[in-house]
Amino acid sequence: MPTSPLPPSPASSPAPDRRRARPPGAGRGLAAVCAAVLAAAVLAPGAAVGGTAAQDGAGSGGAEVTPAAIDTVVQEYREARGVPGVAVAVTRGGRTVHAAGYGTTPSGEAVTADTPMAVASVSKSFTAAAVLQLVEAGEVDLDRPVAAYLPEFRMADPRASRITVRQLLDQTSGMSDTTFPAFTREQPDTLREAVAGMRTGRLAADPGARHEYHNPNFQVAARLVEVVADRPFAEQLTAQIFDPLGMDRSTTADTERDLPPDARGHLRILGRWRCPSRPRSATDPAA
Repeated sequence: MPTSPLPPSPASSPAPDRRRARPPGAGRGLAAVCAAVLAAAVLAPGAAVGGTAAQDGAGSGGAEVTPAAIDTVVQEYREARGVPGVAVAVTRGGRTVHAAGYGTTPSGEAVTADTPMAVASVSKSFTAAAVLQLVEAGEVDLDRPVAAYLPEFRMADPRASRITVRQLLDQTSGMSDTTFPAFTREQPDTLREAVAGMRTGRLAADPGARHEYHNPNFQVAARLVEVVADRPFAEQLTAQIFDPLGMDRSTTADTERDLPPDARGHLRILGRWRCPSRPRSATDPAA
């Protein structure tokens, strides 16, 4: 799957060894990359669907990939794992080989290729794209402190003033669930509230010292987009990513309670698939 990694940090701020330099022009088409990631993970509302039973070669093996073969694989997996419902899209290049739904949603409706589904942390790809579009427009510098664009971002740790935009996106900000629990704290209703709620938090490491996966990094990044673009994050995504890609049935949800019923999904509990009620949580930019 193609990716567009962030450009390397300046020599004064060496990047972790895992980061590779971005080839010239790799920042172009970020929205298209995100769409490819989305289609590979789960067919979301608005994802492109060919609507025909196309066939295509599988590559070097020469085996033919047909809709019937895909159906067989999915159905065998569902029977083996007991998965209640799934939507699958298989693409090759810019063409949809097959898109279909199997099983049922939590409400009992049949899953189709157009059933809305939450894409969870694939959302982070879209948030990163929104930030990097502002970088390409010259409105944001990845290696400037977040506070330069978002003065409201403050924490009870002086090191937070050194967190850069890049460190939010590659999750090396030093923020951590160990020092700032993301899910057990009072959940915000807006991105402004999410950032304001971080003022009592502390860092678990110096900015740039290590990688640690932490959803609030992307809440801060999304709030930065709102402030720099001067409009709500959801409007920025629609105007700059969804509309240009023709994703006219894709949308955002501010919190988990805003998801449509069919998008809430199942959890496997004690060997059985269930659709339990869940605590309200902010979902939009991170999950």
